[in-house]
Amino acid sequence: MSEKNPKRSRFDNVQDGIKRLVLYGIGAVLVVALFKLAFAYALMIPQLIVVRLKSDMAAVGFILAGILLLTVLIAARKRKN
Repeated sequence: MSEKNPKRSRFDNVQDGIKRLVLYGIGAVLVVALFKLAFAYALMIPQLIVVRLKSDMAAVGFILAGILLLTVLIAARKRKN
């Protein structure tokens, strides 16, 4: 059986629970905010690439090269495991 620390009271356990709840809440809010921000930037990146490059074909080639690179990296990682 686990022995209880005589210096800790039930009030301390409640405070620990409240602290944990507040920290988890803050963490959840940060995760949601960062996810929304990352999603917004992910939607903006192709538009920025198309605007920066003069021709749409170059932009499509650049995007396809990026997708190909990611595919190769994923395949290499799976092969390593």
